[in-house]
Amino acid sequence: MPRHIFYLPLIVLLFSSFLIGCNPASPSPEPAIVAHTFTNSEAFILNPERGFFTPFKLPNFADFSEIRVTGNTLVYLTIRLDDYRESDIPEKMLNGLQTNFNEVREAGVKAIIRFAYNQGPYPESQPDASKSQILKHIEQLTPLLQENSYVIAWLEAGFIGAWGEWHTSTNGLDNLADKQEILNAVLAAIPNRYVQVRYPINIIEMYPNPADAAKAFVAHHNDCFLSSDTDVGTYESHGVNTMEGDQKYLAELTRFTPISGETCAPNPPRSECTASNYPKDSRAHLWDNHTVRARVTQRSIDVGKAVSSMAQERGLTASQLSLLWTKDQSGITAPIIGPRTLAHLEDALGIISMKLDDADRPLFDKLVHPGTAVADFHNSNDWMKARIFE
Repeated sequence: MPRHIFYLPLIVLLFSSFLIGCNPASPSPEPAIVAHTFTNSEAFILNPERGFFTPFKLPNFADFSEIRVTGNTLVYLTIRLDDYRESDIPEKMLNGLQTNFNEVREAGVKAIIRFAYNQGPYPESQPDASKSQILKHIEQLTPLLQENSYVIAWLEAGFIGAWGEWHTSTNGLDNLADKQEILNAVLAAIPNRYVQVRYPINIIEMYPNPADAAKAFVAHHNDCFLSSDTDVGTYESHGVNTMEGDQKYLAELTRFTPISGETCAPNPPRSECTASNYPKDSRAHLWDNHTVRARVTQRSIDVGKAVSSMAQERGLTASQLSLLWTKDQSGITAPIIGPRTLAHLEDALGIISMKLDDADRPLFDKLVHPGTAVADFHNSNDWMKARIFE
């Protein structure tokens, strides 16, 4: 009897606590309704996870602050580990990469990343690293990648072979087992970020069902887009699969995953744009002329339309506004107008006494950032071509 009396207060306390816990919570007031009105806009809206990228090589000086001005929202970071093929990555380099990631964030862009031990070439590539050293480097890089995952769009599998492109390994890593182990390590280093593999056949061998590759966050990058009938071995790699089979697999995989890459050589007519892509009645549209069509890029078309719109707002022609901007640049004594007709000359002479408004100058710089161009060469003669290098 005394023992039951001793426990009674505790039982009462627990029961009363249960009753209190079961009482419905007092209703909180509904938040006030807020109305937002969105107006139509034809402005370019920059998406930080798609579009064109600007390449950089690290470790090196890299300024990301002006990337968005060019219309790009991605930076492609090739992180070279040549000096550490047989040693750990030093803390100083890891700290430097963290600084780079901080600057990527401040610039409002995202990064595509590839780690590599060389700059090729093919077929006599410079060395890559052993599998054990690669796995050690991935282990070292894991905290850095996870800490900065919010500014990483995706990774390329990298590490193996020439350019980190998964071929021509000097350490015997051109086999599926080693590639799978290294890929799994990269996937584990940065969960929930896609890792792109260079060759479709490798993805197919690892994940016969494209849905399984997508679930594993495995995607594809093509580094020789349109550069040959098989994109320089991207498809039908080593004769293992057909181009049709590779592309059918990728068509399903890329429904759910990002695809990116670059081209590595011109391959006309496959690498050319057709005349149907250009404005109707333009010279590029009317003439079957490779030189003219190569000089008219989509970027130049977009900039031309924007300048025409700006000129119309100011009561000028597009050529007048362009000449006005050129004339008033620091260090320019006189623009070269090159008129073909009297009307062209009269149009150009109309801006002699005009001056570009200071408020307009940043608008031009935003359209075409200083130091960049809208096409990669400016004249049809080979000896006068001005190539743009990063």
